[in-house]
Amino acid sequence: MKALLILFLICFLGCSKKTDTSTTTTDKIDIKNNQSTKAPAPVKEVKKVKKGTLKIKADMDCELFLDGKKLADLKRNSFQAFDDLERKTYKLKLKFFGQIYEKDVDLKSSDKAEVFAEIAIPFDFSKPMNLSLLDMELLPVKAATFTMGYDISNESWFKPGTHDSFRESYLPHKVTISKPFLLGKLEVTRKQYSELMPLKEIDEQIKKYYGTKKETHALQEGISVTWCKPEEAIEFLKKLTKHYRKKKQIPYGYEFRFPTEAEWELALKGQKNFYHYGPMDEIMWYDDNAKPSGCIQVPGGKKPNEQGFYDLLGNASELTITSYRKYPNKPQTDPIIKDSFTMRGGSVLRGRTNSSIANGHASINRRVYYCGFRVALAPVIRD
Repeated sequence: MKALLILFLICFLGCSKKTDTSTTTTDKIDIKNNQSTKAPAPVKEVKKVKKGTLKIKADMDCELFLDGKKLADLKRNSFQAFDDLERKTYKLKLKFFGQIYEKDVDLKSSDKAEVFAEIAIPFDFSKPMNLSLLDMELLPVKAATFTMGYDISNESWFKPGTHDSFRESYLPHKVTISKPFLLGKLEVTRKQYSELMPLKEIDEQIKKYYGTKKETHALQEGISVTWCKPEEAIEFLKKLTKHYRKKKQIPYGYEFRFPTEAEWELALKGQKNFYHYGPMDEIMWYDDNAKPSGCIQVPGGKKPNEQGFYDLLGNASELTITSYRKYPNKPQTDPIIKDSFTMRGGSVLRGRTNSSIANGHASINRRVYYCGFRVALAPVIRD
């Protein structure tokens, strides 16, 4: 029994000694420094995102948008580069004078993209333009510096003290029209107006205002259109602009609108200065020679001025997109005060002396039987 106990103790002590000399497999023993260290964790690799570069040039000043967000203002014919763009396909949009140029730009398949946007429309302002939609001809007017206004004290009927305020309203002064434009050879007729706008309310006014004989005359389709409110005429011009922009037949930066008062006067007299451009009975309709008396006539029945325009004096007064005010006694460039309108040229309602270069009246926002308008293709006027 005693021998068995001794044998058991010897076996037990031998097993304990083996266990003490073992080490774990996860730790490393630094015998020299008597320190235990753990193996470093594996480092995850970070993928580097590749960026793209867009170079763009446009032949007009414009605003650049990518995916609906404005990126920059572009200067015409000047390359601009945009770096660090996400690699994807972008919706590029250029805005200029209310117009939009759109294009998809691929920065997904390549890290570089180059765009040259040709958005300007070639246009020759030295030649007439025919608007086939309306069967209307527009004539060119060159950019120029001219004398606007007229000194009516040169006229035989002028009476000091009586006409002084009238003379002061039209003081001669130098005006520069910096860009060429086109202007209708004739006033807009009822037929042309009806291509884009209804005549119903105008015709109702005519029937209320005139007797049977004059009503028959006033309802002719070839008569210069009157009785329309300024905003209705503007709507006509907006529709005309939209039609020809869609066809890409008018240059960007231009629109159909009323001429400014200065543009209208330049078309009337060019570099010359006069009260009338010819014998009054030969060049215009006024109260005494219109038949029926006081009625708007078919445009083009009298002699044109040197530039080829008819009825700038007499027949229907014409809306200009300039507020009525006294002329300033100083030079101006492209003058415009756009908060109301001025009627120019006199009309069949007035006598011969009132249908002249030195005649204008503030327009009111209602239907006027003697007021019409003429189409100008001219630079966009920004608000």
